[in-house]
Amino acid sequence: MQFGAAIPHYGVPTSKKAVRDFSLLAEELMYDSIWTTDHIAVSSKFPQPYGIILESLTTLTYAAAITQNVRLGTSIIVLPMRDPFLFAKQVASLDVLCDGRLILGLGAGWMEDEFATLNADFSNRGKIMDEQISLMKQLWTADKPHFDGEFFKVDDVIFQPKPVNKNGLPIWIGGTTTSALKRATRLGDGWHPVGLSPSQILEGREKLESLLKRRKITISLRVPAEISSTATSTYTLSSGEKAYMLGGKREDIVREIEKLQEAGVEHLICGFGDKPYDFVASQATAFAKEIIPSFRG
Repeated sequence: MQFGAAIPHYGVPTSKKAVRDFSLLAEELMYDSIWTTDHIAVSSKFPQPYGIILESLTTLTYAAAITQNVRLGTSIIVLPMRDPFLFAKQVASLDVLCDGRLILGLGAGWMEDEFATLNADFSNRGKIMDEQISLMKQLWTADKPHFDGEFFKVDDVIFQPKPVNKNGLPIWIGGTTTSALKRATRLGDGWHPVGLSPSQILEGREKLESLLKRRKITISLRVPAEISSTATSTYTLSSGEKAYMLGGKREDIVREIEKLQEAGVEHLICGFGDKPYDFVASQATAFAKEIIPSFRG
């Protein structure tokens, strides 16, 4: 299993120093990847933790400039809120600048108020996202990109630079709905949900396998993690729903990760709290030294 760490670029620990120090720390601790998340203009109904958030790609570009080997990921970009041509250019440029280390986590989003603020179409976001991904793949791989969709069209353009990989960027699809799972099988290279338990991962994996037939995609998961005798096994999402987290003593967390691995998780991304930076860094360090070695051959 591979392990990633969420950069503290939103909420309580947000600062340039936190992004810099954590990115360097994660690479030093041999995490496989570091990740940002995405909101642009959240509703005042959801002030925490995304009322303050450094923009996802800008933050990753900064992290790319100060690291050498750790992979960089978005967990996740709400794609239907963004212009696909500009976004395709931004991520292709970032991939070139980081020597092909980028993993692109994409999702359809859930915060309707944010869509309204940005004048984005919430009701058609699934269909729009499907077209955006297909369009971007054309821009990234074709010498003469051509696309004729319901929402987007392109012809007779030059789109350079291309991503480092000639097949384009690896795309991991977020979400847990049937539509998200189908999107992952049709357009993605990975499935990337947030806050799912081992039993929920297994259920999703079985659905994926029934849709995929012979093709295989990566199963990843992002969860909060806290090594503490008082930590709980659930947390509250911005939407108000309860979700799974890794909380407890070292042996409790190791046991839960073993269950996740058995359920099919191949890349586990941990967030270490909307708390002061010193706490986040100490948790990331403890996780790397006390948990990860149990899963490294």
